[in-house]
Amino acid sequence: MVSQEKIISYVESLIYYIAKPAMSEQIAASFEIDSLPQADTGAQLLILGALLTTGRFDEFSQLAGKLDFSAHTAEERSQLAHCIFTTFSETLLANYATSSRHAAAILELLTAISPEAILAHRSGCESPAGHALIELDYARQISPSVSGAVFSRENSFGPGSRKSEFGYRILSSLASQGWNVALLPLKELFSYTTPCRQDFVLVDVGLFWKLPPLEQLHELLAYLKRHFRKIIIFEPDPWTGFYDELLRSIADRVDYIWGFTPDWELTQDPCYRGKSIMFPNVGGFEQLAPPHRHELDWNSCSFNFTGSVQGYNLNRVYWILEAIRRNLPLEVQITNPGVDDGLDCESSLKLYIRKLLSSHASLNLATRKDGSRMLTGRAVEVISLNRLLIQEWCPALRRYYVEGEHFLEFKEIEGLATSIHFLESHPRVAQTICSQGHQFYLERYSCRKMVEHIQTLL
Repeated sequence: MVSQEKIISYVESLIYYIAKPAMSEQIAASFEIDSLPQADTGAQLLILGALLTTGRFDEFSQLAGKLDFSAHTAEERSQLAHCIFTTFSETLLANYATSSRHAAAILELLTAISPEAILAHRSGCESPAGHALIELDYARQISPSVSGAVFSRENSFGPGSRKSEFGYRILSSLASQGWNVALLPLKELFSYTTPCRQDFVLVDVGLFWKLPPLEQLHELLAYLKRHFRKIIIFEPDPWTGFYDELLRSIADRVDYIWGFTPDWELTQDPCYRGKSIMFPNVGGFEQLAPPHRHELDWNSCSFNFTGSVQGYNLNRVYWILEAIRRNLPLEVQITNPGVDDGLDCESSLKLYIRKLLSSHASLNLATRKDGSRMLTGRAVEVISLNRLLIQEWCPALRRYYVEGEHFLEFKEIEGLATSIHFLESHPRVAQTICSQGHQFYLERYSCRKMVEHIQTLL
């Protein structure tokens, strides 16, 4: 087992000579590549750092190709690759125009360390049998007298992480249509009281993080049923499935589960058939975005990727480093939901919205390190802001939108590069697809349509 301290020491070995160019020259000039595979990992990384510092990329590539990390577990290799990328990402992004060779070198090293995670996108790209768009029912009019409560986690990943936005976004959407809804932390579930029975309660599946005994959970749901006509458990994480067995055990006490991706297997389980809400919007950004959000000039087309790079989606480093290596005009802004940004939920969301609005088109990456593809919230968020979505292949998104009509899709780096270069030369095509996607969103998935749909279930 490799400790976190050992992984950090590996990274420190790699960057040791970067601030010592004279020493790097001496080390790089004296090493013999045939003897390096016998050295320990730390020594190998020291040499790689010297080669990178002195721009000896061919030798760097030769040595990286000879490295053997098979003695380490897949998780250890994934952690090391993530730590190396994080160390170099700010430098690479700050010097985007001059970092092509460096990005290629780092990508080669990360591929040698953790190929199964970095190259996960290369497998399973065959399109499955087509599925029709999901059909949803909507109420003709929204009743203004509906009341309820939303109980949501307070942080994205526990203490010290960024404030969770899901509860706030759902509340904003419901309240924007006149519903009387309260937003409360999960810890108040056990003491909530109301003078009269309300229409619904939405409970974040994060309730199950610190599992109470099943008997106590049944008592809690029975208690909630006395105060609310409908109990809805919502799963805000697109990587659903972690709590499926527990949700099956309480199916008879829950009225609905709400997931945001149509490939959540639990929704096809007999105990939840007819009790599953499939709606891709946890709360759109219409009411949060500034009024000037449509004012970009479409005579040119700009591109961005805004999102996190974590161990579970390590494959994203491939796309980012390849974009730098190929000098694609893609602005990259890496976020970190695992660290509190010090902002309240609304301020943090508005900062994120401004980042998405800064470009005509946004890239969304869907692959996890196990090769599975997840429908992430950014797909709908970009379209809701009247921006063009360029989406890594993700079959689930095709259940909500039509590829080529509402968004553009790619499967490999050549496809991404071709799309970007085409849209640079044909910005009016980009504008047309963007407008069609946004109009489709307003017709089916906006905050208003979300409330209309939920009302049919109440």
